Formats: sequence, structure tokens, C-alpha cells
Amino acid sequence: MNPEFWLENWKNNKIGFHQQITNPYLTAFWRQLDFTAGCQVFVPLCNKSLDMLWLCQRGHKVLGVEVSDLAVGNFFYENGLTYNKVKKDGFQHYQAERLAILQSDFFNLTAGHLLDVQGVFDRASLIALPLELRQKYAQHLTNILPS
Repeated sequence: MNPEFWLENWKNNKIGFHQQITNPYLTAFWRQLDFTAGCQVFVPLCNKSLDMLWLCQRGHKVLGVEVSDLAVGNFFYENGLTYNKVKKDGFQHYQAERLAILQSDFFNLTAGHLLDVQGVFDRASLIALPLELRQKYAQHLTNILPS
């Protein structure tokens, strides 16, 4: 993945991929997965997705990862969320009440970052990546998720 490509897109506001509403498939099918309230859901390549708020509103803790600090800052600002920001483990950690976003490259994540994750919502990471990185993405995700 070329992080500079995404950073440039955010800088130039080329974010046509950002949805202005919660993903309709998430709202239609999430309940069928029967996750317990309070479980942590991982949202890779989260940008400033409203899906994270929707998951929090259903009682879940949410952990996102996003390469663009502009995207993360915009997410908290646009949604009026107060957060703490600390640098830890090579990541900027943005933490609100039940929502945390790690600002860094997805491929820098380790299993230690996802210890409490019980579910994943990935709207479009695979199609956002070039073909040659999709298998690497899937393998890395498999390697770092708890069993």
C-alpha cells in the first residue's frame, strides 16, 4: 500500500469513497451476527466512517486504524467527539469513550493491538487496495486477529 497516495487524497479532499450515511448493509445485516453488546469491533482502513458511530450506538467498543491523521481528526471534529491523543507503540492513539482509532499504516498493526477484538467490519478495504496487496492484506488481517 502506498500511504502517500491516501494522504494526498485526504489533503486534496479527494474522498469520494467516503459515505455520508451509515452503510446500509451494516444496518441491515449486523444484527444477524449476534455479537454481544460491549464487544470490540475492529474497522480497518476506517477513514472517517459513520459506521463506527453506528456500532458504538449499539453498545460496541470500536477500534479503527487509519493512515491519515487528517481523516481521523476530521472524524472526531465533524461528530463533535472529545478525545485524547497520545503517541504509543509508533501509533497516534485517538481515544474517545468507546471508540479508539490508531493512526498509522494498517500493515504496522500487530496481534497485540487487536487482543480484545471479537468482530470486524470491513466495508471496502479490499477494493481500496491494489490487486497485488489484497492477498497480503487478508493474510495480515488473519495473522493479527485473535482466533
